[in-house]
Amino acid sequence: MEWMEPKNKRTVGIVPEDMQIYIEDYVYTYLRGEKKSEAAILTGKSVFSEGNFYIYITGAIACPGLEANGELSISKRVWNYVYQELHQSFDKQEIVGWYMPIPEEAEPGVYERIQVLHEKDFSGADMVFFCRNEENGEESFFARRQGRMLKLPGYYIYYEKNPKMRAYILLKREEQQLEEDLKAEQKSDERVVMRYREYMNSHQMKETRTKSRVQSKAGSSLAYTMCVLALLGMFLLSVGIVAGYRQVHEMDDVMTMVEDQLHLDLSGE
Repeated sequence: MEWMEPKNKRTVGIVPEDMQIYIEDYVYTYLRGEKKSEAAILTGKSVFSEGNFYIYITGAIACPGLEANGELSISKRVWNYVYQELHQSFDKQEIVGWYMPIPEEAEPGVYERIQVLHEKDFSGADMVFFCRNEENGEESFFARRQGRMLKLPGYYIYYEKNPKMRAYILLKREEQQLEEDLKAEQKSDERVVMRYREYMNSHQMKETRTKSRVQSKAGSSLAYTMCVLALLGMFLLSVGIVAGYRQVHEMDDVMTMVEDQLHLDLSGE
């Protein structure tokens, strides 16, 4: 590919002749705005001409799970995702480097670990690393020079139509909005389920209390009935005893009368 210098550009710092980096404004804005706190893989074209490298950065793919204070490694699963995104959204482009923000409270040795990852997964002389220091807001490009990663003194930001990056940004916004909507619906469904469970639990508790009251009333009624029957039985028994006592006395009176009659009859003889 023949090197073609963008016409509409601005210079940041002092750009070295042997490593001229051109980052498109859509990509630059995306990394500094929506994805300023997330890592990304940089895509575009790398051209080597007359002993100089010309790096055109025209795309950025989100790289999940890559954090400065975390384990600095890119898994096979993430690489598969990156290449799938590269094929779908940035066809005919290639990987030219990566981006990652450096947090204000970065762990000691973070730049050494960044160099290890860069040499492992981005070992080409035309691969670059772009970072933003959250502590002081400084934005810098690094490249592997003289056997180690060195900070470059400057780069270009250029402006031209970039339909692929624009489409990618819109797609990711839609995906994010869809994800947020799904989460909101899920939370709403969970609230409905919770309310239904609360209603059922409350209803069951009411039924339990009602049954307890009915059973309590039934028990009280039964006990009352048993008491009444017991009292009635005792009353009838008492009546029976009194009646029997009276009958016994009446029998005694009859026997006395019979004996007296017999005695008179015998005496008359």
